[in-house]
Amino acid sequence: MEQALSSDYRSLHHQTARALGRFRRQIPGAVLDELCQDAALRVFTARSVRCPTAFAHRVAVRLAIDWLRAAKRAAAWSERVEDGEDGWSRAEVSLDTSRVLGALREAPPGYRELIL
Repeated sequence: MEQALSSDYRSLHHQTARALGRFRRQIPGAVLDELCQDAALRVFTARSVRCPTAFAHRVAVRLAIDWLRAAKRAAAWSERVEDGEDGWSRAEVSLDTSRVLGALREAPPGYRELIL
């Protein structure tokens, strides 16, 4: 029984590795290995999957796309920080500050003392 489960997992791992092959140039190898293991484990632990091979392919590709999107967002954020912009415009900071000060003015005196 244990050997059959091991064989099934290896098969799923192989399917996810094949699905992730097209991302070799965009995603580092170590990350691809992690995504492959994550996808195989998700498929292996899923219940009532009609076609595990197709599901493994779909899960692996979606995990890779999610990773690429997250990497793109992180790169955009770090570029903004390097350019001196931390993601908050002056208008947003001013608006947030005025909201906080307005809430403090309306708060009972005992609450204001805690904050100030």
